Amino acid sequence: MRTKFFYLTILIFTLFIISSCSNNSTKGSSDIQISNEFKLLDASEDVLDDSEKYSQVKAFIPNENNIEYLNIKGDKYSYIKIKNTESVIKGKIILENNTDSNMKIKSFFIQGNKIAKVKTSKSKEWKSSVLYDVEPKSSVEISIDIQWDKEGEKEITFFPLDYTSPNDRYNGGNLSTVRYFVLDDDININKDMLAKQSFQLETEINEVQNFFPIPSWIGNDNNEVEFIVKEEKLYTKTPISGLKLEPVPYDTDIDVLLIDEQGNMSTLFQNLKISKNKPTLIHLDPETLQKVNESNKKYYFILVNNRGLDILLDMKAVDLGLKPFPTTYQSIIEFYKKSDN
Repeated sequence: MRTKFFYLTILIFTLFIISSCSNNSTKGSSDIQISNEFKLLDASEDVLDDSEKYSQVKAFIPNENNIEYLNIKGDKYSYIKIKNTESVIKGKIILENNTDSNMKIKSFFIQGNKIAKVKTSKSKEWKSSVLYDVEPKSSVEISIDIQWDKEGEKEITFFPLDYTSPNDRYNGGNLSTVRYFVLDDDININKDMLAKQSFQLETEINEVQNFFPIPSWIGNDNNEVEFIVKEEKLYTKTPISGLKLEPVPYDTDIDVLLIDEQGNMSTLFQNLKISKNKPTLIHLDPETLQKVNESNKKYYFILVNNRGLDILLDMKAVDLGLKPFPTTYQSIIEFYKKSDN
């Protein structure tokens, strides 16, 4: 089942980067086009069985002239390429809602460990996010510009925060973000760089329990916390003190970031070592726990490895047979407060 999840994750990522040919929109401004077509959802029906079909899509598609492709073992892997004189990445946010309820999405873009400013293409006002309510049985395309810092990390992460999703949506195991490598200058890849990405399995691939270090919340006893639902909100029975990451069959480093629903962001851990085949415990400091527990805002922890160029090196290592599968990973897990009773 976990093997199926891994390949499904790669498949969904591919769906997010399908060519963004304009559809026959029925209404909208020059920046925002609204229609009743579901191109990405319809495309997913060709590759998923009935039990796995989706009813919503939240995607970012870079402009076609900024997309480059690598051939990885017969499949196309895409990344963003811009000129070294450019300071903006252009593209579209695509939101498809084939349900009977509204969908409220706040779209964040993150370069490295910092929020990237964004605006609709015709606007002059830069903001930390793009907020949009999508009506039932409709889809929306929003043309946007994202500020690009040439001195920053060579990656862009798309995080569509869904205010209308189930209360356990951001549980660390669901695919909630998409991250692109961004090439804005010449690069030279050597054997030593690829060697850092290399590893071989000690078992068959179908025996791998976890392809990625999936997080879960733990209490002071290092055991996973239990949850309860009150007034359609999720709470824990005991206070959260940290995170446990499931063991994976390779060594890697991760960063842990903290973001609230307004786009305020901080870095909690950098280059945290994960040793293969061992669970990882991350204990949060009292200051962070106090902040997230006392605030009325929602908080989300982002776990991410293979930063910047390492995203590309990861895929090249797979193509060269230096590793059995890609290990680039990003996960979001929402913080939950303890129930009062």
